[in-house]
Amino acid sequence: MLQSEKVKANQREVIELYHSCFPPEEKFPFDQLMNLSARRDVEFLAYYDHQMFVGFTFSIIGPQSVFVLYFAVNQKLRNKGYGSEILKLLKERYEKAINLNIEALDPSSSNINERLRRYVFYKKNGFMNTHYKLLLAHGEYAILSTPGFDMESYKKTIQILDKQLPEIK
Repeated sequence: MLQSEKVKANQREVIELYHSCFPPEEKFPFDQLMNLSARRDVEFLAYYDHQMFVGFTFSIIGPQSVFVLYFAVNQKLRNKGYGSEILKLLKERYEKAINLNIEALDPSSSNINERLRRYVFYKKNGFMNTHYKLLLAHGEYAILSTPGFDMESYKKTIQILDKQLPEIK
């Protein structure tokens, strides 16, 4: 059974996983994440299986939905069920629609197989394609959600990131 705890500013394993899993154009400065996590509507959680670090989530909690900005599992522990277990814990913790963005399934992208694997993983864990797209300077993202997706709720939930997320269509 996994346990979660709030991320601390000096949690080396979280910082290393964050920097290794996300490309520069998708990352906020880590200290900015720590500042945001002081808000009551933000949770930055690390997950452990006993004392072993498994992964982390960075979530923004809105009145009707939760937006998972970052979700990562330790590369050495992937394909062992930990990612699914973390998503299950999130669903139990929040009991409302959970939204997240993944790179759009563009067949011409150089990492299409990785994108497909990610999409299949989320679909297997109860997420569905909302058919909305988020357009950023560095690419297009598909918005996925568990049941109960509402675009207005999604927009309200991510408002604290407004300057970073320009266009949804």
